[in-house]
Amino acid sequence: MALHVVGLSENRELFHTIRQNSTTWDPWVRITTTPPSSPISIFDCATVYGQLHICAITDADSLIHTYRDVNGVWRTTWENIGVSAGLPNFEFRCVAVCGILGQLHICTSAKRKPTGTGTGTGTALSWPIFHAVRSSLTSPHSFSQQFTEIVDGLSVPEKVFSDISCAHVDGRLQMCALGLNDELWHTINFLSTTGTWQQFNDVRQVPGHGRNILSGGMNAVCCAGIGPSLHICAQVNQNLSHTIRINDRGWQREFGNVTAVMGNAYAGKITNIACANESNNLHICCCTNDGEILHTIRTTKPADWRNPETSPSTNRVFGDVTSSVGSLGLNPAPFRFVGVAGS
Repeated sequence: MALHVVGLSENRELFHTIRQNSTTWDPWVRITTTPPSSPISIFDCATVYGQLHICAITDADSLIHTYRDVNGVWRTTWENIGVSAGLPNFEFRCVAVCGILGQLHICTSAKRKPTGTGTGTGTALSWPIFHAVRSSLTSPHSFSQQFTEIVDGLSVPEKVFSDISCAHVDGRLQMCALGLNDELWHTINFLSTTGTWQQFNDVRQVPGHGRNILSGGMNAVCCAGIGPSLHICAQVNQNLSHTIRINDRGWQREFGNVTAVMGNAYAGKITNIACANESNNLHICCCTNDGEILHTIRTTKPADWRNPETSPSTNRVFGDVTSSVGSLGLNPAPFRFVGVAGS
């Protein structure tokens, strides 16, 4: 098994490394896929049957896609999937991807660009979420579902989402999204039944407790499925927090402050986050305001945090991917954004 890490450098280039066999890193490799006409501003990545897929948003409001095949060869060009999957002339705010049984699920928050003197579809306070499915089981790959707006179970009148993340959990697609008023929305798509979305619920409001478990300063969210449980990580006041939706039975009582658990060395410095399931453990990578990429693991058995880059590995401090991988040759740091995917 391996952990893929993709970093967006300060000069808007993408670089890729792999943590092989849960022990050693490969050197950084520049992703030489023919670049889009405009720099990439944000992206997400996921694996599907050994392929590493990247979906990205550019400064020119294009939603694009490329992938690395099972032999380690990157596709030579980016595909404008905003156009090919049903959202031409749209602006894109955020994107999230995950792989489920040979299919790449893509969620994006987008709105139609204004035309002429009109306002286009919706208003400035309307960035609904759209969902599409791209199959890796056909050659060439094709979209089995074009982008469709998620309306099932959505009780949010403003339809404003600043960040989204999705994950494969026990055969289902689960999604988290940050709302206009600092809500942390959660929903499920029951892929094996009707394909509709469950009612959106605010994770901060824990059923049975009647109180917010998280509020203030949320800027990013990521999630990953491990067995029947959903792990959610949030950037809160530039620190890393974590909670679990346990076996579909309910939520962990509160968010834990991972930054504090890991020694507070990077308190108030984390700028974005990404997480993934690798070998049934939760791997988290974070970018800091200094352009470093940090890494930690929450092991499932036993349930504990550790630094995977030092010995003994039980040390509760963040591992420094920037130094570990940069020392092997190419060092493209500082980074401004990070994505991870397990395989």
